[in-house]
Amino acid sequence: MIPLIENFEFTVNVPRETVMSRFTNPFFFVGSLGHVAILELYDESSQNFVMPSQATSPNFTKFHVAYLFGAGKAWIKIGNGVKTKEGFLEGPIYSPLGISYRGELLDHETKFEMDISVNKMNAGSLVKIMVNITSSSNFWLKASGFNFSEFMEHMIKGHVVPIMSGYPVSKSMC
Repeated sequence: MIPLIENFEFTVNVPRETVMSRFTNPFFFVGSLGHVAILELYDESSQNFVMPSQATSPNFTKFHVAYLFGAGKAWIKIGNGVKTKEGFLEGPIYSPLGISYRGELLDHETKFEMDISVNKMNAGSLVKIMVNITSSSNFWLKASGFNFSEFMEHMIKGHVVPIMSGYPVSKSMC
């Protein structure tokens, strides 16, 4: 199991504070990935993953998730429909260098860590994302024709970059 490290760098015409607020909100961030759905969050009191409505002491940094992949029409049940693989996601995890998210599939065969730093630029922000992937399975290649590294690259280039770049800076209603 050899780790694979991928680096992505892009600029957005959005203030650093706005970009950081998007990356540090796990619900916004997961939504921007386009291929991850939060199913449950960790409840400290029951020490288990539960639906948000059932959590009495919710931990908003630990999630039971579904990784979604594939393409096709939702109403087609046979063939090239959307497939899922269950797993976990933890984050945001704060450090002096930025924030991180860690993910793992339920079968523990694929893990990743995504380290994100955002630096202020004159006209916006410079975003750097380093993804460290460890996988002992060729599940992704067999199931979809691509490996997990290509899946992560697609989520970042195909979803995160356009969302972070194009999502309007919100204005307060107050």
